[in-house]
Amino acid sequence: MKVTVDLVSDIICPWCYIAKARLERVEQQLQGEITVVKRVLPFLLYPHIPRGGAPKSDFSKFTRPGMGRGLREEAAAEDISIHYRKIERIPNSLEAHRLLYLAR
Repeated sequence: MKVTVDLVSDIICPWCYIAKARLERVEQQLQGEITVVKRVLPFLLYPHIPRGGAPKSDFSKFTRPGMGRGLREEAAAEDISIHYRKIERIPNSLEAHRLLYLAR
């Protein structure tokens, strides 16, 4: 059986990365039973961020308290290490999406 999965994500989104890891784990578990065809579709998570990015300190005013703890717990469940405190700037990912499109 063949299943197509659309991954709508922003490459800077850690939650999207966790979801991708989970999909790959399930894909391995179902190997031989189901063939997964992945279509990656771009999404600008933060379109308001200027082209050069924004300091994380400006950005963190808009996030919910405790969000980082939940993120780390979910990432750890997939054996992913996330070090959110090391991030100094939140990038605008438009050019990265454009580059991925051109690379295809």
